Amino acid sequence: MTESPLVAAYLADLDRALAGADPADRLEIVDAVREHIEASLAELGASPTQAEVAGVLHRLGTADEVAAAWAAGADRPGTPQGAWSGGPQLRPSAHGLVPIPPDEASARPQPVWLTVLLVVVGVVGAVPLTLLALPFVGAALGALVFLLPVLVVAGTIASGLQWRRSTTHRGAWLTAFVVGLVLVVGTATASAGLLAVRSGRSVEQTTQVNDAPTPMQSPLP
Repeated sequence: MTESPLVAAYLADLDRALAGADPADRLEIVDAVREHIEASLAELGASPTQAEVAGVLHRLGTADEVAAAWAAGADRPGTPQGAWSGGPQLRPSAHGLVPIPPDEASARPQPVWLTVLLVVVGVVGAVPLTLLALPFVGAALGALVFLLPVLVVAGTIASGLQWRRSTTHRGAWLTAFVVGLVLVVGTATASAGLLAVRSGRSVEQTTQVNDAPTPMQSPLP
């Protein structure tokens, strides 16, 4: 599709407005805006009118506004100098393209292996603990005993996800994740220890029964 003169002028203005950015980042931002404009125009058909092109650019915001938004993102408190060179990312919004905050852009998802490990450790801890508790508390409370470690695992995973993705209260989420992780590992360790103790007692009782003297049989008449 041939680039509209309005789009070409807009991108030229944006390039000039980003004169203070790193050259590589400036090129990346302009390319991202161009792709966004092209995608918006493609939705209007093969040959959008000049009025439709102007409407797309108006919704996007002026070149100065886009550049100012990126400058504001780079000037956030705690953002290191040279933030323009940190791999800029754009996302569309109701007010056009806006910069993704650096802390949000760098948020990483929870590793799959850690989630799987937490689930496995939780089940390993919950099953023996439930089996040990059944003779003393009954089936109803035994189900509750099983449910508690599962809830701890779920809470630990949720807090870990929030810690990695959230842009606020990260310290609180990290604390909750660490506490949950300690509880999960502690439950699994305690369950394994109790199961080992109970197994040892069962073996000891069996040995005592086998070693007990057999009563002498009465003589047949």
